[in-house]
Order: sequence, then structure tokens, then C-alpha cells
Amino acid sequence: SGMYGAAKRLVFWLAAQGGMQIQLDLDRRSTTHLITCTQGDVPSEKQRKAEKWTIKVTSLAWLEESVW
Repeated sequence: SGMYGAAKRLVFWLAAQGGMQIQLDLDRRSTTHLITCTQGDVPSEKQRKAEKWTIKVTSLAWLEESVW
């Protein structure tokens, strides 16, 4: 959420390296994490929805650490 260009490509690449699946839209039944670059800022609509549905909202740094 809130990622474009190189950051978004990095998320896709890291997820593939870690055997993870990417969903562009939130699904309360299958989405487990929302990777965002806007943590601490004003939350996006997608981030607010994730929090309401108790989906973990985390950062690109967390994804990098999880894969490596």
C-alpha cells in the first residue's frame, strides 16, 4: 500500500523469493499481511480496512528481514 515503481517491484521480488503470494486487493479471509510504506503517516483507506479486519500492517523492512 502506498508503494510505486522500484519499491513495488522489490515487494514482488522479495515475496517470490520467500515463497509468498501477492494480492493487490485485501481479502479478509485470505490476506495475512499488508506491506506499506506509510506506517506512522496518515493511514490509507487500505490500511484502515486492514486494521479493522485485524490484518497485520507491516513495513518493507519487515518483509526484507523475513525473507533473508
